[in-house]
Amino acid sequence: MLPLHSLSYSLPYILVFILLYVVALPVTTRQGALVNRVPQVQFLFLVLFFFIGLRGYIAWDWKNYFSFWELCPTFQNGFPTVGDFLFNHHWEKGFVLYSILLKSISTDWFFFQSISFFIDFCVLYVFFYKYIPKHILLAFCFWYIISGFLGMNFSVDLQRNGKSLLFFLFSIKYIEQKDFFRYSIFNCIGSLFHVSSVLYIPLYFIFRKKWDSRLILILFIFGNIVYFFQIKWMIPILELVSDIIGGRIGAITEYYVDSAFHGSKDVFSIGFLECTLIFIAIFKFRYKLILMPAHGIFFNALCLQMFSYLYLSEMRVVMERISVLFAFANWILLPRLYCVLKKDYKSLFLIAVLCYSILKIWVNTRFVSYKYDNMFFQQLSTQERIQLQQLLLHKLNR
Repeated sequence: MLPLHSLSYSLPYILVFILLYVVALPVTTRQGALVNRVPQVQFLFLVLFFFIGLRGYIAWDWKNYFSFWELCPTFQNGFPTVGDFLFNHHWEKGFVLYSILLKSISTDWFFFQSISFFIDFCVLYVFFYKYIPKHILLAFCFWYIISGFLGMNFSVDLQRNGKSLLFFLFSIKYIEQKDFFRYSIFNCIGSLFHVSSVLYIPLYFIFRKKWDSRLILILFIFGNIVYFFQIKWMIPILELVSDIIGGRIGAITEYYVDSAFHGSKDVFSIGFLECTLIFIAIFKFRYKLILMPAHGIFFNALCLQMFSYLYLSEMRVVMERISVLFAFANWILLPRLYCVLKKDYKSLFLIAVLCYSILKIWVNTRFVSYKYDNMFFQQLSTQERIQLQQLLLHKLNR
């Protein structure tokens, strides 16, 4: 029997991050034309595609996605079968249709994973090229490590969330252009991949506004009071919303209320410290970082991430699901923070990021569910994975 916890499970994830970081550093620490970065970007893609796109049955939610894939029909089964599955499955219809389309091309699970990651990478590359062109490699490093849990989870455990986020990334330009209609269209499409994208639509008016620094500080201070004293205010509101709305959103709301994950006992968790330190650093340098309207959008998103962590902490599932919606702000603002630091602090910043990243990867991937497999050297069967994961969950829930 394999051990349920081991440093060896974390090593592949740590080594891949160090490799990406080593490739990014020479490009990050010198100035030059973007064309000089193309070979490094190509290498980064190959590493990530092999490691994430061709991964085996790893992480927590692979079983749900794999079971869904096995049930998923193809267009070769006929439109009545496809239509019945599409409209009766409880997942969002856009993601279901997307999966049916891919399975109609190939029924191979690894084909689905690799194509999905390829799409993720391409959209992220376009996004980084637009907003942080000189530090694309560093942005990918922050994507890998900072997204509430691990950025790569957008392509692993949070595939539906990840696809819906891609539509939001495309819609940011419409916030800059003050085009609410097109912005809403993109996020309505995104909500067909994960319902959480609906929240982006009203947030349009928050993203585009320049907020007073004093108001942000007041909300931050009061949020810390709510967080540290574990003041519970959400559950009564969500119970009322569940009764009024009903349907799928009402069912999801009721699930969160009834969830066993209410509250977070670890007040000084690694997630809280990460979110707080990043917020303080970005807030301190905000006048140097916010040089164009898009930067203001990312700063507002970072504030929303911080406030989500503080004000929604009584319900861990809700806090994680909401705060992850704004993770994209870190991927842009942290490379920009590096740019505005004085020369003496740049090296310290890079060393701190490396040390923290190794620690975070170890904390999150030391479980047997993260024992790395690849389609080229698969070591555990799906049944063995399921048994080990059940044992691990039983131990964690005791």
